[in-house]
Amino acid sequence: MIGLALSIGIIVGIVKIFTRLHADKRVILEKGVDEDLYALYGATIWLLALPQVAAIIFPMTYSAIGVLIFVLLHFPVIVSGKILSGKMSTGFDYQRKAGKNIELGIWLAVAGIGLTVFNFVAINAVTALKAH
Repeated sequence: MIGLALSIGIIVGIVKIFTRLHADKRVILEKGVDEDLYALYGATIWLLALPQVAAIIFPMTYSAIGVLIFVLLHFPVIVSGKILSGKMSTGFDYQRKAGKNIELGIWLAVAGIGLTVFNFVAINAVTALKAH
């Protein structure tokens, strides 16, 4: 049940971060960030929702390979977010604020990795306990 609540929280966070990212688009592009990198980050932020939606729809079908794939889906957000936030870490306050919003996406990806592993461990523990 806690995994479900956390999954919904991460999905809400994704929507909130994407909304902030869209609002900061002009500031980010004025700072000299490549538009393709901005678009890549915007698209990959939605990849974070896939493991959470899968955990909600198919709660008992976690395998080690599935968890590995779900964890790997978080890395494009972390890598592109690090590049973007590095470019946005200097400048005026509104530019640094946009960089902080990008960093929130990185932390959300890290939280998504933790939740994916937590769901895997919790589901396997419940399955093992039911078997005995």
